[in-house]
Amino acid sequence: MSRNISVIIPTLNEARHLEACVAALGPLSDYELIVVDGGSHDGTTEIAVNLKARLFTTRPCRAAQMNLGANVASNDVFLFLHADTILPHDWKDIVHRTMLIPGTSVGAFEFSLDASSWQFTSVEKLANFRSRFFQMPYGDQAIFVNRENFFRIGAFPEISIMEDFAFCQAAKKLGQIRTVSAKAVTSSRRWKERGIIKTTLINQLVIALYSIGVSDRTLRRIYDSTK
Repeated sequence: MSRNISVIIPTLNEARHLEACVAALGPLSDYELIVVDGGSHDGTTEIAVNLKARLFTTRPCRAAQMNLGANVASNDVFLFLHADTILPHDWKDIVHRTMLIPGTSVGAFEFSLDASSWQFTSVEKLANFRSRFFQMPYGDQAIFVNRENFFRIGAFPEISIMEDFAFCQAAKKLGQIRTVSAKAVTSSRRWKERGIIKTTLINQLVIALYSIGVSDRTLRRIYDSTK
């Protein structure tokens, strides 16, 4: 039953995380593994080959990488997974059960970080409130969708930032975006590098500016300038 899932991982210099991410997925015989690299120079592609992934390369744009992965995928369900995210051991069953619920357009896992403190817990709660109440999960939450809905939605817009937000906006027109209770555990590196408050504020600022029509190039500059 789980054979019809294609896991699509966009990478750019993710040698530190890719192996653990894939190891958590279980036997490769249970799913199709596609890695789409955006020009890594740290050995990511060699690791992908060793993991027996179907490896493709394209320009460094996560949306373009994920779309390429979907276009070459063999299976009926696509799961878009960040290389620094770990899924629960029963992820395949969860995906199948969720996609069988009538009216579901897209699914996602609950957001979780690999660090424990009240500050990180607050970030998780904010993200999961947004995901459930507004039906707007982050890309870190391992968004999954069946082939038909993906192409009806129109794939990910190939913009430099906010592609997950735009995709979910379009997906809501097809049906419910369901966030499951099982956790996708993501690296807390961004929050640790920039600071929890700063990272959260920048994320919310970018969302607000995108919502009023600020271009993705400008948003990318704002986001990168705060690193």
